[in-house]
Amino acid sequence: MREAKAQHVARIESKARWPLHLLSWGAGGAIIWWMSRADLYHPGKGIGYALGMAGGILMLVLLLYPLRKRVKPLKAFGHLRHWFSGHMVLGIAGPAMVLLHSKLQLGSLNAKVAFWCMVVVAASGVVGRFLYARLHRGLYGQQQTLSDVRTEALALREAVSRELHAVPDVASVMANFARQSEHAGQGPFNVIRQAALPIRALAALHECRRRLRAATLPRATQDALWWSCRKEATAAIRAAQFRGAERLFALWHVLHLPLVVILFITAVVHVIAVHMY
Repeated sequence: MREAKAQHVARIESKARWPLHLLSWGAGGAIIWWMSRADLYHPGKGIGYALGMAGGILMLVLLLYPLRKRVKPLKAFGHLRHWFSGHMVLGIAGPAMVLLHSKLQLGSLNAKVAFWCMVVVAASGVVGRFLYARLHRGLYGQQQTLSDVRTEALALREAVSRELHAVPDVASVMANFARQSEHAGQGPFNVIRQAALPIRALAALHECRRRLRAATLPRATQDALWWSCRKEATAAIRAAQFRGAERLFALWHVLHLPLVVILFITAVVHVIAVHMY
């Protein structure tokens, strides 16, 4: 009973997560857009100036996280997961304040260069966060290996197969998707097949839903089985895409730090130009 209740709560949280994310991002974007159009302040004076300085300082503090990972004396200050949380929060708050400071209006050349460097670095951070989550147990968990992910996917597949013994039609759909995901994950360059797996998963889950609706099972049982199919599909996709995610994350590490350095240089040039001219 407790397990069924926990699964029900997990399903509700999963369904509510993305709408809440979209709502929060939409609300934040609407606030920035409204404040950029309202005649509340000037970018170079008073509140506008303070927003720009605050955003710049927050993005400068972002550099403490990579230093915390690499500089030995700093490793004694707090757990790395808390530094990572602060890094992500500042990575959103800093650019948001700079957007408010600029009022979405770019004047001089150095302002344009600094702004677009910030956009590139922020977008790079979003990509890095996505890849990080693909390689770890959540955002703060231990880094996994390909063997770990494949073992978990296989164990989940076997458990779901036992659950689907009463509906062999649904079991056959999931078995077919499992074969597709294994084939996509075998070759190191099956990028197209790996990218297409989420679409294939949606089609398979839709077919599972249709066949479960046609089965003579209670609605709660149908929902529980479909949720299990969804977890199996997610695990299979992650296992198939894991090696590619590792390569992309390694490449991201090579590119992200130089981008941050370029942002720092352009921001310094922008600040000097503003105060000199």
